[in-house]
Amino acid sequence: MGETEQEISCQLCKEDPPKMAAQSCLVCKVSYCDQCLSLTHPAFPPFTEHKLVSPRTTFDEAPETVMCPDHPTKPVEMYCVQDQTPVCLLCEKVGRHKQHNMAALEEVFYQRRADLQAGVDRVITWIAQANEDVHRQEERLEYVKTRAA
Repeated sequence: MGETEQEISCQLCKEDPPKMAAQSCLVCKVSYCDQCLSLTHPAFPPFTEHKLVSPRTTFDEAPETVMCPDHPTKPVEMYCVQDQTPVCLLCEKVGRHKQHNMAALEEVFYQRRADLQAGVDRVITWIAQANEDVHRQEERLEYVKTRAA
């Protein structure tokens, strides 16, 4: 089971059992439920600089950061729906994508992954049906051969 599919408990909750984590902070290295996150990460600096991601249990291995091709010192964090490309916050605010419709990069990733999985599932179903058809045809062939003999 992948990390994004695990049920990860909030590490701050005093409830028994603790609530499920909604996000993890890569700076604090803690997974939070929505309530604890709002208490510990108010919407003003320095907390607005913290990197929030899907809940995780390990923080040791930093994921590879993809940098913006237009602004090489800035990581991509958004997705330009119009141009279908990841962009940095600078591109979104003042760059060539500033008037474009944006989506959260992580949301687009998970949606695309789900779409691809649905396609794989359809192909697997199609292959299983084709195998059943082949098996039925082989049975018919055997029946015809035994009747002809």
